[in-house]
Order: sequence, then structure tokens, then C-alpha cells
Amino acid sequence: MSGRHIFPVSFAQQRLLFLDQFEPGTSAYNLTRVIRVVGPLDSRALTQTLNRLVIRHASLRTRFVVEADDGYQIVDDSVEFQLPVMDISQFPQPDREGEALRLAKELGHKSFDLTLGPLFRSLLIRLGSADHVLVLVMHHIITDGWSMSILFDEIGEIYAELAHGKPAKLPELSIQYPDFAQWQRKHFTAEYLKHHVAYWTNKLRGHPDFTGLPIDRPRPAVQSHEGATEIFKIGEQVAGELAQVAEQNGATLFMLLLAAWQTLIWRYTGSEDVVIVRRLLPGMMRLSKR
Repeated sequence: MSGRHIFPVSFAQQRLLFLDQFEPGTSAYNLTRVIRVVGPLDSRALTQTLNRLVIRHASLRTRFVVEADDGYQIVDDSVEFQLPVMDISQFPQPDREGEALRLAKELGHKSFDLTLGPLFRSLLIRLGSADHVLVLVMHHIITDGWSMSILFDEIGEIYAELAHGKPAKLPELSIQYPDFAQWQRKHFTAEYLKHHVAYWTNKLRGHPDFTGLPIDRPRPAVQSHEGATEIFKIGEQVAGELAQVAEQNGATLFMLLLAAWQTLIWRYTGSEDVVIVRRLLPGMMRLSKR
């Protein structure tokens, strides 16, 4: 059909499609990012920026269907997109930031219908004439944290071109995510996966599936998705020392921090057999940076 293109889903997308059918209407897989923009802002140029990104990235024009138990991603040639603007400058100064965060949280908790596009939404909140908050919410089936960081970098470059005439240095994309999904389905055959599943089933046989972490409240019988993220920064000096220790031991910084995490789990649980599951890059959704 003219105007759209149908591709198989990747394994990552297949998981999220299943979860969406298992628990329809959940917002647990929404990724929300908020950026504060201080200074003059051209909302028209910002809207044009987001529309250019929609054209640039197939993932932003993708929706999903399930037919005969098989999932497919449908990439539309075009998607109508508008940037809503919410003006809260009439609020008392001390209350504006709290209201902006409330609006961002409200937008992030609104679920998506995966059969309809676009699977992202945005909101520009005006706190003052030179103070704005840009909220971007995307379903995890079309993005991940890495991709969103790339997206904001590209928003900055394209906006600088449209608003200030500074040429954006964005190379043409030689591959889109649907291309990766097709490659993955072709190369990761049932026989190939069967072999790897058998390997890990044998490797993990007998390992505990619960660490026995001491908790201050019981887990609910039904998962509520009520949680939070605690973000903290490691000082530049400590980060440098950690990198030095890793290098001295022939390890990466990731390996060192993972070892520290496993040591912490051992300290809390007393278990010397700790299984850490890390999702590999081929199973992750990302927008191509180059």
C-alpha cells in the first residue's frame, strides 16, 4: 500500500508487543525526558526541528500490528506532528517549576496505542518569556535511553540551523532500525537461537533466581510499576581514580563497577553466586547516530 512500508519486528520489539498485549494501557514502558531551555526560544523553529527529525528517523514514523500471532512494524511515509505549547507564566514564580514537572509527569503517564502513530509526544512548557521546558515522551518500542540522548543532540543541531542559520552537521543515515530488524530476523534463525538458549539454560541451571535482598516492605502480589530512579554523580577525581584502577587490572570501567555491584549484593545477601543479567546491544532499540 502506498504511503507505508511493512517490516518484521525485532526481538526487542516483539517482547514489548507481547507485554503491551499482556498489560494493555500501561505507561510503564514510556520513556520521558525533560530539558530546560533558558534564553530566547523560537517555538516555530522548534516545531520544524521535530518535524525534520520525524522525516529523518523511521522509528518516529513507526506503529505496530499483530496478525496471526506475528508482529509487524509499519513505517508511514509521513506523520502529522504538532508541538503543543502550555503557558504557565501566570503562575507565581516559586510554583512554576513544580507545575512544569507535574505536567511532564502527567504526559509521561499517558499510555500509547501501539497501532496508532506517532508513538511519541512532546510538550513545550512556557515558564517565562525566556524560560521553557521541553518534554519528550516516547514508547520504549521505538527508542531507548541511548537513542533519546542522540535525539536531543540532533534537536540542538537542527534548531541551531533553523533559528540561527548555523548549518547542522548531521550525516545522512545509511541504515534505519527496520533494516536492522530484517537483518536480525535473517541471521538469528530458530536453530541459531535454540543452540544459544540451550547453552544458557545449561549454564544457569541450579543458580538461584532470587538474591534474598533485605527489603523494608513486601513485594506486592501484582506488579504496580510504582518506583523511582535515584540519580547521583561521582566526582571527577573519584571517577579518574576508578578508571586508573580498572586500567591497572586490565579491565574496563564497566567491569570494575559491575564487580563493585556484585560485591555489594554479596554483602547484603551473603550469596556468593550472583547472576547479573545484562541486555546485549543487538537486542536494544536505538536510533543510528551515524
